[in-house]
Amino acid sequence: MSNDPLSQWLMMLAAHCSLSGSLQASGEWAVTFETETTKINVVAEGEAWLVHGDLPAPIRLREGDGFMLTRAGTYALCSDISLTPLPAEEVFIDHRGVIEGVPGTPRGSQCYMVGCALTLDAIDVELLTSALPPVVVVHGEDASAASMRWLIMRLRDELDSPEPGADASQAMLAQMLCVETIRYWCRPAIGPTCAGFLGALRDDRIAAALRAMHDDVARPWRVEELASRVAMSRSAFAARFKQLTGIAPLEYLLRWRMRMAAHALQGRETPMQRIAEAVGYQSDSAFSLAFKRVYGVAPSAYRRREDTADQP
Repeated sequence: MSNDPLSQWLMMLAAHCSLSGSLQASGEWAVTFETETTKINVVAEGEAWLVHGDLPAPIRLREGDGFMLTRAGTYALCSDISLTPLPAEEVFIDHRGVIEGVPGTPRGSQCYMVGCALTLDAIDVELLTSALPPVVVVHGEDASAASMRWLIMRLRDELDSPEPGADASQAMLAQMLCVETIRYWCRPAIGPTCAGFLGALRDDRIAAALRAMHDDVARPWRVEELASRVAMSRSAFAARFKQLTGIAPLEYLLRWRMRMAAHALQGRETPMQRIAEAVGYQSDSAFSLAFKRVYGVAPSAYRRREDTADQP
């Protein structure tokens, strides 16, 4: 496995996807949406305005543009920001995602948009997407937008007409949608003030400490040892690490260990003791306590839950 911490997190990304629907609109139209999960939309044809409370101003979306909503909340899509929006429930129940406004009006516009909802592991949400702004817009001229557009349209096809291997394909496509968006935001020119875990990767010394923990996850690391590795005092290192990531160094280590363990528990063949040892625990009881602290359930219960979720 790569020693790049971001690559390691992304390789274990537990993204489950469902197609939230397609929107076909013409004339004057406006719709408001409520979302409880991470959501990605792509404008396949036409254009629209995106209105969100965390944006300084509405954003004009054009064909090929995509956006990711990283938090639960409310947003609106419309042909004109002065219109009163319809609730999405009315549009998608009564009109099946089709809005026929007043055609031919100067303010009206054609729009075809496809969206999907992503459900992520709780730790992935906390450490990866919480470092992103509430809304990430990827403009069509960027290579990431082309990738997002292809992925989401391919995902639509997989969900509409499932074939053998559909579950694996959908999971991989959802994972790649997240990867593309996070990779886009990690570029210094795009997210110059990137915070959280993603921001920590831009700090040479904190990134070096993260790589050390990832390289030898089972090692009984101490804060003093990590600080020494990156030529910092213990207090300065601990303060800087928490400033950037929002958590203490050993708390981060605990969460990364448990994320690795959760990933391993999704397979049925690896014995619990081997998983515990791989992430630095010599006893099953200590491992179980640590896992329950992070995930709220014992490792055995988590494995049973994952096995049940995989059953048709």
